Amino acid sequence: MKLLSPIVALFAAPALPSGAQVINAASCNEFGKKPMKCWLLFIFLLSLPAFAQTSCPAYSSGILASSRIVDWCKNAGLPSTLPDNEITPNAWTPPSRTQCGSTISAGASATTINSALAACSTGTYVLLGSGTFSLGTGTISLGNQNGVTLRGSGADQTKLTFSGGGGVTWENTSGGNTLNNATWSAGYSQGTTSITVNSNTGLTANKSIITLYQCNDGTSGIPNCESGSVSIGTGIVVCGTTACSTEGGPPQAQSQVVLVTSIASAGGGNYTLGISPGLYMANWNSSATPFASGYTSSWGDGLEDLSIDGSATTDTDIASMAYTYASWVKGVRFVGADNDMLRLTSNKSCLVLNNYFYATVALGGNVPEPMIINTDSDNLILNNIFQIGAGPYAEGGSAGDVFAFNYARDGYSNSGQETFMGNVVVNHDPGESFYLVEGDEMASFQDDDIHGTHNLDTVFRSLLSANDPPYTKSSGIVALEFAGYSRFANIIGNVLGSSTTTNYQSTSSSTASNPVYILGAVEGSNPTDSVTLASAMRWGNWDAVNAAVRWQPSEVPTSLSGLVAAAFENSVPSSETLPASFFLPITAHPSGGTGLNWWKVCTNYPTCSTSQTQPFPPIGPDVTGGSVIGGYNYGGLAYDIPAALAWKDLPIDTTYQSSYTITGSSYSSGTETLTISGFSGTPVGEFQVTGTCAGTFVATTSTGTTVSYAVTSNPGSCTGGSVLYPDVRTFNELVYETDLETNPAAPSAPVGLAAVVK
Repeated sequence: MKLLSPIVALFAAPALPSGAQVINAASCNEFGKKPMKCWLLFIFLLSLPAFAQTSCPAYSSGILASSRIVDWCKNAGLPSTLPDNEITPNAWTPPSRTQCGSTISAGASATTINSALAACSTGTYVLLGSGTFSLGTGTISLGNQNGVTLRGSGADQTKLTFSGGGGVTWENTSGGNTLNNATWSAGYSQGTTSITVNSNTGLTANKSIITLYQCNDGTSGIPNCESGSVSIGTGIVVCGTTACSTEGGPPQAQSQVVLVTSIASAGGGNYTLGISPGLYMANWNSSATPFASGYTSSWGDGLEDLSIDGSATTDTDIASMAYTYASWVKGVRFVGADNDMLRLTSNKSCLVLNNYFYATVALGGNVPEPMIINTDSDNLILNNIFQIGAGPYAEGGSAGDVFAFNYARDGYSNSGQETFMGNVVVNHDPGESFYLVEGDEMASFQDDDIHGTHNLDTVFRSLLSANDPPYTKSSGIVALEFAGYSRFANIIGNVLGSSTTTNYQSTSSSTASNPVYILGAVEGSNPTDSVTLASAMRWGNWDAVNAAVRWQPSEVPTSLSGLVAAAFENSVPSSETLPASFFLPITAHPSGGTGLNWWKVCTNYPTCSTSQTQPFPPIGPDVTGGSVIGGYNYGGLAYDIPAALAWKDLPIDTTYQSSYTITGSSYSSGTETLTISGFSGTPVGEFQVTGTCAGTFVATTSTGTTVSYAVTSNPGSCTGGSVLYPDVRTFNELVYETDLETNPAAPSAPVGLAAVVK
């Protein structure tokens, strides 16, 4: 259970309760808040009840069988207590911490920043002042000192720039492989929290994380699974060969990262490890040669409230979070080019919250991948903006991650806007399991079959438009794709498709029919996987083809042949009432009042004199009066999520813009085409036009010398004006505000007070 600990300040009280924190005007000013605003927040917190639940709503709703889900609300995101006993108010709020040392002024080197981090104790932060830190090829290392945050003065105030191979890493650079492919000899049952291995090298209880692996179906041998051949059954399937995919993948696709909670001798050189959480998958077994591996792991390291510009770096990753537990990235603006902005590898219970990702790339070039996820578990990726490029791109082996309330836009493909969609979440490599996608607003979610299989993923209350506005597509259109061997999917309460979707479902790998769903399709010469379609659980989804919400018992997998598959049967739900969330412990709030500290959106940043609060949940069959989004109504069942509202209202950062002269213009059938000079690339997404055709537009097509966009009428000659590009947003996570909870419980009367007469 995760609790929002009450914050109590008693002017004459004998002591604060354990874990209590005092908010004062000085600490508020560090974040750019007004003192009065801070005191109002303080008064609110006095009466704020705890976020708590006795059962995860995914379990208690009666919609999904327990075999098809995990406890996302208990396990995803930050734990309630960090290894140094710091308390987190909830899974999406890091501890506040106290400043360590003096504020570091702009211009300091990476060496200076690293030295400051190394000198700090746990539960503190290093503060970077306003301005630009030109760090070149330097590397900021967060993982060498546990429990320390690197905090900027705001993403619109503090900027780190890198070139060459520079960037930020959470990896403990002084560590290494501590548990080198240890034999895992006992403890394979689903849910078990105790396993036996033949090594405990480098492990510390409640601080170390390890990754558990096993070979793909039908194979064995540590670590490369050389023996046997892949077999494909009718139940859970873990495969990374061309028998189940077009290109193949790793030989040990299934994995789960766990926290080591205890270590005890089991005799004979073996050790019993307590682990948390228990094993998620039901197919761990000795014949697949399970084994454990681990690196020196860091914990509790945060990166907050700054911008990282890696558009000039040659490194594949601008920031790399690896082998870390309960760490976070919060309030960061990433600006990159054709590189990965944030890579997550073998982490557990980490948080990626309130960030903004922008890729300065060219239309028709390579699709950037702002976030790469590989072999992670129980991470919470929440309320982020992905502008130009895909959302998270999973490279396999992750278990129990939650990707929720994220907004992606201006996606595009590298094949003339035809073959692939850009603003999409993709599980690309094999081994993902129990992945929850909730409340997201983007084009598509895809479990593809390029490299292998996926199991037991859930998509809930998301708006998936099946298109990449404004790039009109005639093919490559799909809202949800669970390709062959992506089995036992849960598809609940979503709003799917738009004007571009013309068919309900397909089992073909071709998207020429523009379907809402692709289920079971396998590219290449492999046959369609009938189990994918048969095992998919669909309930309460609205789609643009039927223009109605479907509560169809025929789309509930009540009878699955085979002993293994039968374990994942799902009864027809007795109710058409859905929980508000599968991971947040709150109920519906149609007029706001959620208590969430990222739900209310400032609509005129940085003044923040006006704000907007969306209904919660914003998407689903029980939503009414929804917005027109991207020119489409979606049956009135969807509102923009907070990240989408923030993107629309945040101002342009003009320091990133260049001006290009318009030397000619033409109009034809609703499209204006400008000829521009001096531009070295091709505009993607939004741009501004000055002069007689002034306005903000979105590129539909572009070349090195022209850019086209949709208009309602002929604007006349635009020659002599300018094109301003790119449209990177000025960003600060203060655009997200606390949506004060309605009818909070009254605080208990203080005790232990004494009057002092002077």
